[in-house]
Amino acid sequence: MVVIGVLVILAVILLGVLPALGKARALAKQINCVNNLKNVGLSLRIFVTDHGERWPWQVPDREGGSMNFPPVREGPWRHFVTLSNELSTPGLLWCPMDRERQPAVTFWANPANPATTVFSGNGNVSYFLGVSATDRNPSGNQADDIVAGDRNLTADGQVIAAGEAPIHGGNLLGFQATSLHRGIGQLLKGDGTVWQQRNLQLGPPSSFTNRLLVP
Repeated sequence: MVVIGVLVILAVILLGVLPALGKARALAKQINCVNNLKNVGLSLRIFVTDHGERWPWQVPDREGGSMNFPPVREGPWRHFVTLSNELSTPGLLWCPMDRERQPAVTFWANPANPATTVFSGNGNVSYFLGVSATDRNPSGNQADDIVAGDRNLTADGQVIAAGEAPIHGGNLLGFQATSLHRGIGQLLKGDGTVWQQRNLQLGPPSSFTNRLLVP
């Protein structure tokens, strides 16, 4: 009877501890995701500074940019390749809560280690890009203040599918409750800050538009 009582006590303790551990792991992954986007923001800022205040998608490929890549077919990953000198690893483009994507280890193939996962497509990317983003009001809530963010974005309750999609002033942004951070998401702003949001009302209506490339 003593053994049974001990087992019951242990079971009760585990029932209380396991959910807390799960929440702690989820929080740690969310913090990791925020740090990833901060690194992306810093890398973009370095690129912009080195290229005459132009984003990678505004710079011709002969100058190290990605202007010449077809945006819809290629998606955001081609633009992220231009940051290979600024980002320490392409793994920073992957959210640890993203079970539908695979982190890459290197930007370029290494013949000496062919098994290494190379950054080769949108399957290695968890974040969308806002290719109409500006520095006009980088910490505001206009559509063109958003540079990047978690790919499970919604606008006015509708999922933004992979590909190219616009967001406009007046849209209510949110995040799918069934993927990544369960209804909470991260948005990288033009000033390099990362906002954690459930919802973000863009405004005012009929103001600015941002063209998103979603992986």
